[in-house]
Amino acid sequence: MEQKIFPNKKIKISLLSQEKNRNDLQSSAIKKQQDEVRQILIKEIEDDIIGPRLGPEEEINANPTSEYLAGILHPKQTKVSSEDDETTSGSNGNDDTASLTEPIAANSGMMPSSIGLTCRITKNTQKVRAKISFGRYKPIKKDDDNKYDVRYKREPFEEIIDLDIANPKTKQLESDENLKLKYSVKELDSENVLSVFLVNDREQEERSRSFVTDCIFQAKIILSSIDNEEKIFLDDKSYFGKTDTNDPDSMLFGLLFNSRKNFGTGHTCAVEWDEENISDNMINEIFTSQIPKQRVLRVSPFELDMEGLDMKKLYSVKNFEEYNSLLTPIVQEYENWIKNLENKISDEKIVPNQFKETAKQQLVECKYALERINAGISIISKNEDGAGEIFQFVNRVMALQQSYGKWAKQNVKNKKVEGNTPTEINGKWRLFQVAFILMNIESIIHPKSVDRKIADLLWFPTGGGKTEAYLGLVTFVIALRRMKGWDKNSNEMTEQAYGVNVIMRYTLRLLTVQQFQRASALMCACEHVRKLEKIPGTNEKKWGDEPFFVGLWVGGGTTPNRLEGELPGTCEWAIKSARKRHTILNISPSPFQLINCPWCGQELDEYCYEIGGIPKQCRVFCSRDRCEFSKKSNPDGDYLPVLVVDDDIYRRCPSLLIATVDKFAQIAWQEKPASIFGLVDKYCQKCGFFRSQLSSDSAHNHQGGLEAWDIRGGKNLIPPELIIQDELHLISGPLGTLTGLYETAIDLLCTRNLDGAKVLPKIIASTATTKTSSTQIHSLFGREDTKIFPPQGFNFGDSFFAKEQPVDDDPGKMYLGLCATGKSGLTILGRASASLLRKVRYLKEEKLYPDNVLDPYFTLVSYFNSIRELGGAEKSYKDSVPGFMQRIHENELQKTTTKPKLAESNEIQLSMEDLQNISESQPIPEEEDIEKAKHKWVNKIPKTEELTGRAESGEIPEILRSLEIELGEKDPLDLLLSTNMLSVGVDIPRLGVMIINGQPKNHSEYIQATGRIGRVAPGLILASYAYLKPRDLSHYENFKYYHSTFFKNVEPVSITPFAPRARDAGLFGIFVGLVRTLIPRLSKNEDAQLFDPKNPNFLKSLTDIKDTIEGRVDSIDPSERDDTIKQLNELIERWNQYRKKKIPLFYRKNPHKYAKKEENDWHLLKTDEHDENQLIKTPNSLRDAEQEQKLWYMKDQDEEDES
Repeated sequence: MEQKIFPNKKIKISLLSQEKNRNDLQSSAIKKQQDEVRQILIKEIEDDIIGPRLGPEEEINANPTSEYLAGILHPKQTKVSSEDDETTSGSNGNDDTASLTEPIAANSGMMPSSIGLTCRITKNTQKVRAKISFGRYKPIKKDDDNKYDVRYKREPFEEIIDLDIANPKTKQLESDENLKLKYSVKELDSENVLSVFLVNDREQEERSRSFVTDCIFQAKIILSSIDNEEKIFLDDKSYFGKTDTNDPDSMLFGLLFNSRKNFGTGHTCAVEWDEENISDNMINEIFTSQIPKQRVLRVSPFELDMEGLDMKKLYSVKNFEEYNSLLTPIVQEYENWIKNLENKISDEKIVPNQFKETAKQQLVECKYALERINAGISIISKNEDGAGEIFQFVNRVMALQQSYGKWAKQNVKNKKVEGNTPTEINGKWRLFQVAFILMNIESIIHPKSVDRKIADLLWFPTGGGKTEAYLGLVTFVIALRRMKGWDKNSNEMTEQAYGVNVIMRYTLRLLTVQQFQRASALMCACEHVRKLEKIPGTNEKKWGDEPFFVGLWVGGGTTPNRLEGELPGTCEWAIKSARKRHTILNISPSPFQLINCPWCGQELDEYCYEIGGIPKQCRVFCSRDRCEFSKKSNPDGDYLPVLVVDDDIYRRCPSLLIATVDKFAQIAWQEKPASIFGLVDKYCQKCGFFRSQLSSDSAHNHQGGLEAWDIRGGKNLIPPELIIQDELHLISGPLGTLTGLYETAIDLLCTRNLDGAKVLPKIIASTATTKTSSTQIHSLFGREDTKIFPPQGFNFGDSFFAKEQPVDDDPGKMYLGLCATGKSGLTILGRASASLLRKVRYLKEEKLYPDNVLDPYFTLVSYFNSIRELGGAEKSYKDSVPGFMQRIHENELQKTTTKPKLAESNEIQLSMEDLQNISESQPIPEEEDIEKAKHKWVNKIPKTEELTGRAESGEIPEILRSLEIELGEKDPLDLLLSTNMLSVGVDIPRLGVMIINGQPKNHSEYIQATGRIGRVAPGLILASYAYLKPRDLSHYENFKYYHSTFFKNVEPVSITPFAPRARDAGLFGIFVGLVRTLIPRLSKNEDAQLFDPKNPNFLKSLTDIKDTIEGRVDSIDPSERDDTIKQLNELIERWNQYRKKKIPLFYRKNPHKYAKKEENDWHLLKTDEHDENQLIKTPNSLRDAEQEQKLWYMKDQDEEDES
């Protein structure tokens, strides 16, 4: 392997260290076996769905039209039976609550009577060889005395026909006079388009047992050059491969996927070819396929064996200038890689002429990333503004987080804590992670930097380590805030060191809760370091006395809004309920978001949660006495640094706030969220941070010497400086539109003045797909410039920081396509599921592979596009899968000439001692009984869990935990039924097999959902398509090329925050939210009646709010500017007119009062269309825009007259 030695440095760079080589060899051997298992499962699907299961001349008991589900050519005009007609089944929506169906023709469909393909051939090709193969089944009697005892014997046929390109005409097959080969040729300037069809030309007869003789099974067409060596088939990108030369994104993805070839499109089938035979964009042979396959290679982080990735080495430096020598190799290697790209740009084979300018722009992006990384190294090497010390802190914290996180995870798995601490504290960065942190340091250290206005989009395939990259950056930001909060004059830390530093946002509660658990371990590491590190020469804590907190701010159905109170919904009520029921599960809303200690893995129970402390909050303690976050460790304060109640978040202002995007609609409905943006002016030792205008006791003094004081170092706290938006591609449609509108308010609330300049929050986003991301980010965040990191080179997956792994190193994922005809989707789903479930269990029973090889394929994930579809399949699974598994088991016995050997496992084998101990009254088990015990999964309802929006928040941790159970520990989960909650909320590396039921509406959803599979082992994804749905059929017929380029096909995201309907839904909400947050006198609920747009005390803030909205719409959608301003002024005037009435005006109905006391009150904000006391429509959640709309059809007068 090539090695490089940097001059004057004892730093050896190689791709893999010796230790990693040993680990990889072991991993490679396991993956090789897992690939074998995957191939066995693929063969099982092919045998069961298409056949022939028992060989080319098989004899089977069942009618093959029922036995096999695909690859059958029926007589012409054969209708799909009514029970199997799915023209109105299923949704292609990708929402967890979608229930709409794809538009389909209302008439019944027809069974396919032909298969075919279309391809492009060279202009000088005179003949093409067609090899046709198929099977036919004849009924034969097993017993002459029983006319119903029939078996079916297969007859294989194969025929070769040479197609004359100059004289196309229909060919009749010699082996079957009713089977025709039809082909046509379309001449183009430089090539010809050839279409070939194999047609069953029989007429339909009455359906009966004899009907099977009129069908053709396992039909296949192979096209080749006459000598099967000449390359005559040309690359064809006229359909899925189209590139729009006027669209920069389209041109970029055209360049990145230029090396992916397409040699044909199927018709009621797919087309495949052997990629190893491609040369000069041509190939010699293509063929039809009923179950097409496409391998998608794994894009993995590129690694350098260098000391600069070792966290321990990075936090142990004695002199910050050491960072130059430790980290410069990254820059040097990256620069060499860029130079290598520059040398390739002139090669027409690598970069075709049409993509030259696009390739040059990619080089510009790479060089700019290099420049920013270099700047980051320079800043920490010089310790500018303490950046070197902060980088030390980051590495020490992340090393602790990685070490304790792995230790805790293992302890959770073992259900006991081994030892007191991890045996070693160390960690290692992936190359792209440390580079990403370095490139953002300048924009964090120097807020006025031009990079501050850039939105940085982190793209890495699912499971690549994005979370660790931005957790490292989060740690840098919160440490910087603490360091800058020191008052040099008084030599103490002021409140400017505190407040919410970072907001991390997600779209779904499941992912939010999962990331909260990971971030909790990070905050524990921060706390560990904070308590230990002192300012040199003093006893003062270097990072302050106030704990680093992470807060979870999500919907009231997940976590409590209020801390105290006897009524359901409060934290106090939840804790009492849990202690009464002796469980923390299935309580909603629930403060019990951690069921294990993130620091050591010890299980937490209801007594680990309590309300108390100074300031008072919901405190969470570890139940293990020796954990540093237990009561026994330090009863006064060493609780887990987590906040799970809204009241606590407002009072403690956590360093890191993890939230769902829709929660930010609350800025209009509540006054307390102002503290999230630093808009507090006092701190109370008992109550935490607060806004004096919201307190009836401005002095806020309490007994026992507890007092309140003004915020020191400034009027308010510093607002959040970093906003991280995960899963950006999911912020689209109605949710994205309303989110974009509310971002106008969030951006203003996070903006601060620094030396006369406006400083915006830094925007970081991560996504699984990057196409059209610049437009999306501009519509969402108003940022003109978006930089994707890492910028790719000229081929997809090659960005220096990541490489597409060769198949010899990693088998990657295998996608299979299934488009069964004439059978219901539930039948297909049941059969395919049974095949996968049964085969892997057969391999387990026969001890053909060890448990760690089989484990990834033991839990089948079945993905649905809507809850309605899932609900329909759930009962079918219970009814049909056990029977199908029994049938497959019988087929296994039919295939073997000898009886399977007895199992050798302890749970089945009977020793002589066991036999002697059996009493005479008990019969000795027969061999059949032992054999039955061995096949314990046969005819059994699969152990199933559901992961959808129907699951209670308290159930989700248990579901995820059940998914982590591996084969060998105990029986793993058999089946997981899921919707799109899976695609953004599950990080279970062991999952290796999935069925996708219908093509999701969005390509990005398909990529994300399947990205959860095969993170460690070679993944297997079976995409099941509906034959009668045109969109499904299109993806199936172009299966191979689509799956080799599906990132290229991601649809543009539609976000129109200032469109008329978006304004109707949310414009008043952002205005009221800004008014309540920025104008203290108008914050409280009863202050709605004090609004006066002409009040000089309000005028400046109101002008700023209006200017901000006007500027935002002017930047994003100038055509809507005038209408937006007009509508805003009308809303302001409506509010003004309402407050002039002699009726009490509140923002909202007080949830803590009886309704009858407010019968005559008006409430400014409206959510209930039927409540006449509510005045102006305002969303209570950003998901309110996704409500279903009612549609009526009304006859016009002409129709009524005609009727």
